[in-house]
Amino acid sequence: MLARLRVATGIFAICFMVSLGIAGYEYLQAQRHHGTTTRSPAPTHCVERSGGDNECPGN
Repeated sequence: MLARLRVATGIFAICFMVSLGIAGYEYLQAQRHHGTTTRSPAPTHCVERSGGDNECPGN
């Protein structure tokens, strides 16, 4: 009886670990495709606005 329980527990553990691996892989793929940055990088050059105004970094 105890041997059957150990086999069942081992099979469950293997299936559980495989499913965790698949879920982790899918999560990483989704993060890579959607990007993880929330802020855009600061501009490194001046941007000309309508009306002749210029917006430069550090101003």
